Amino acid sequence: MKTIPIKLILLFSLLVLIYSCEKDDNLIIKEGYLKTVALADAKSFLRQSQDEKNSTPEGNFITSISDEINYEDLTNTDEELAVIDVKTKYKNLQSKVVLLNINNELQSVVVGLNPFEHSTETSFSGEMLITSINGNIIKAFEIEDNVFVAEYINNNTVHKNHEPNKNKNSVNETAKNCWCGMSNCNWCGELDEVIITSGGSPSPPSPYVSIAHMYPTGGGGGLPNEWDFGGGGGHNG
Repeated sequence: MKTIPIKLILLFSLLVLIYSCEKDDNLIIKEGYLKTVALADAKSFLRQSQDEKNSTPEGNFITSISDEINYEDLTNTDEELAVIDVKTKYKNLQSKVVLLNINNELQSVVVGLNPFEHSTETSFSGEMLITSINGNIIKAFEIEDNVFVAEYINNNTVHKNHEPNKNKNSVNETAKNCWCGMSNCNWCGELDEVIITSGGSPSPPSPYVSIAHMYPTGGGGGLPNEWDFGGGGGHNG
């Protein structure tokens, strides 16, 4: 019976150790991809946003900012979103600034909701508008009974000048007056495509939205991370 040289044993052990370290490093990178925004950083962001709003009160997309910061759960992770109530130039929307640290960068969006009359606390029907802090539209959704039924995407291309239907007589803008189906015709000029999704099932008990719809997640992989935007059960920061 041949004996294995001690050098080969040591070399094999070294290779196993290197492989294990690389595997652990990849795991750490994957787990650290999403991080809760620290309270101090969230407050700093809040102060900066207030200063910018006050410097140009007439031209800002955000018109009012709450001084309260809530932390709300994400699915499939222990990390949380920092959520701040705001008001924007779209006065009919229920809007929130949502903060998350992705790949060591603080990411922020404004999520605005326009509930329809038949919407309830456990079954949301309405519109969702996702924009940058400056009001640039990222995308929009139509939701019926917690199911996303239409998705409107901004592809950052040259937008066509879509006009509302002139044959419709209405004092207020309605979905029937806009080519894109949204209740505000101004949004249609920002959006290029419409993707209608079929099927799917409601998300109990309140609707959830994937963070991939809100932020440039860069294909972090793993199980989907979603925010219960109808919940509001987070704790204050």
